[in-house]
Amino acid sequence: FKLNLNGNITNTTKINTFFNSKKEGNIDENLNINTIIKINDESTLTTGSTLTTGSTLTTGSISTTRSTSTTNSLNSFSSNQNSEIRNDGKIFYLNKIENDVNSSNTDCITINDLCKYKGSSPNRVVITGYMIDIKWIVSLFNKKTKITVVRNWERKSSDKEGIFNITNNVTIIHPTLPFEYGSMHAKLYLFEFENDKQKILRVIISSANPTEPDWTTIGQVVWFQDFQEGKSLNSSFGQSIINFTKSLKVDTDWLEGYNFSTATVELIMSIPGYHMNSTFQSKLSQYGHMKLRQILSESQKNELTPIEIQQQPIYFQCSSIGSLNQKWIDEFKCSLKGENSQQQQQNKSNSLLASQSNNKYNFQNENVDPTKLNKIKKGKETKTETETSFSIIYPSKASVFNTKLNIGAGILCLSRDNWHRKQFPKEIFRDFIQQNSNKRSVIHHSKICCQFITDNNRSRGWVYIGSHNISQSAWGKLQKQDTQLQISSYEIGVLFLSANDIQSKENFNLIIQKLPFILPPPTYSTKDQPWFIDDINLIA
Repeated sequence: FKLNLNGNITNTTKINTFFNSKKEGNIDENLNINTIIKINDESTLTTGSTLTTGSTLTTGSISTTRSTSTTNSLNSFSSNQNSEIRNDGKIFYLNKIENDVNSSNTDCITINDLCKYKGSSPNRVVITGYMIDIKWIVSLFNKKTKITVVRNWERKSSDKEGIFNITNNVTIIHPTLPFEYGSMHAKLYLFEFENDKQKILRVIISSANPTEPDWTTIGQVVWFQDFQEGKSLNSSFGQSIINFTKSLKVDTDWLEGYNFSTATVELIMSIPGYHMNSTFQSKLSQYGHMKLRQILSESQKNELTPIEIQQQPIYFQCSSIGSLNQKWIDEFKCSLKGENSQQQQQNKSNSLLASQSNNKYNFQNENVDPTKLNKIKKGKETKTETETSFSIIYPSKASVFNTKLNIGAGILCLSRDNWHRKQFPKEIFRDFIQQNSNKRSVIHHSKICCQFITDNNRSRGWVYIGSHNISQSAWGKLQKQDTQLQISSYEIGVLFLSANDIQSKENFNLIIQKLPFILPPPTYSTKDQPWFIDDINLIA
């Protein structure tokens, strides 16, 4: 829909295109839906209009069909073959795929599962997304729910930044977008429930936009945790969630009353702007890949992430690929390894020295490349470390055509022009092959980054899930001799650290088991190539 300068919804036309073209390759959302709100010719929906159940589409009203499905308490309800949905935030879920008889959907979750707490609907919600379906959003809740929706908007269109009261209970916000190619891409859902005079805040972070196709036909990742009322003492998660919500122009006073000290994950957020340290504030490490770098670096210093984990390959799976180059990939890898640029240069020097003197060593493992070895001295011991590899997992054309529900291929964005650029890092790309265990055969919109080791039936390491694709706009780019980080888009995700949950190895094992792709991922075959958004017309 469009908002005119007075904040009213104007007449809209049906969206027929399957994808929306943007520069920098930042196309990753499925736009294959009908008009979000369609108003009769020359009519407008003005502030104060009411939402009526089952009403026809006339001036001043929206036709809505509210959800009539009921869900038991999330503390004990059965869903998806009697599996229990946990609200402690220690694992993530895949979404349930509807109308797919081949998908077991075991341990998967639906949006309706999340919209109820002990049978009650939320009294207040904040929902953000790149694409939104306001009619569908309204249908999820009851008439009294206060709904705030933060959506992406186009600077070159008639949209404008601001807060728009669409009805008494529905507010739409267009946040600040300071850069031409930035977007509101975060998928954050805040649901406040009140049951038996007790308030509960459910924080949901996902790769799914607030549209029905995103939640029911495309592979997504979903994390959530419930928080009780109380005061947070030095909770970095709480302060981050409040700062992020405030940056979207959303009222945050009500969030101050919740105890976020029970958070089981680290929050990774991106907010558009130039972030740097100052006399009064240290902002450089609060956002984007620099926040990831800080957390992983501290984990290594505290010996919570041992060297055997740091040696493991790093994998990043996503649905949209920007204009990548090796310089930025090296910068990003520094953060994924918890290193700064000086450490990276030192490791490169060590690798060179090791390769020059590799004839001094007797390599018993023929699969180890002697040119990629570093010597690490610890006390009197000398250890050998293979250079950490980094791979991007993105489906090949063959994988897309072999996917039964490939109607969502429009969300996969890699342009042929970008792929054939001279500096594009083709060599790090690997194919997305779906795990057979969950029997899902869908296009995945998920964004997952991980590094871990599994031994003695125990997995240890870290996993990120959220909205970040692999791009400078999403994660940020260092400038001014690494003293400033420029971020163009709003993004949000969570980081699981096995070291943060040492009391239960089963939790991190479950996280690894939920990864929707096989590891290690295969290279593209010699006869194949990655899926290009240019080939969307090949999908019937």
